[in-house]
Amino acid sequence: MANYLCVFWSSVFLSVVLVQGKTIFVSIPPEHATEIAAASLECIPKTGVQPDMLLRLVDWNFQESDRIKKFLYCFGTTSGYVDKEGHFYTDKMVKLVGNNRLKNQFENVLKECNKSVGENKYETLYKASLCFHDKTPILFKL
Repeated sequence: MANYLCVFWSSVFLSVVLVQGKTIFVSIPPEHATEIAAASLECIPKTGVQPDMLLRLVDWNFQESDRIKKFLYCFGTTSGYVDKEGHFYTDKMVKLVGNNRLKNQFENVLKECNKSVGENKYETLYKASLCFHDKTPILFKL
């Protein structure tokens, strides 16, 4: 289950995307995978997200809902990759890509998407995540 949740994290929260047929794959360092899995396990019961919903999130095939937004927020803040206002911690997320040649593009997308603002912290993170999903040049894997 923990491995599945790490895949979930890398696919959803860090927003898997193919950019014009060119995908760069970056493995999440093992020392981060444990904390990421723990955050997922903690937030599932808090937000009521069901396992079948997680599968849809991995594929980025889901309907917008308050439950999804609250899970993303809980997951992001619990794992330490999102602040209390619903914005990504750019420096911490950039560390996950190491010295990848697209590191600067990745960072610029984070900064651009962090300008997203919603009516509350959940909506802000949801909008930032959608933006990031559409624009990031990097695909995360374990």
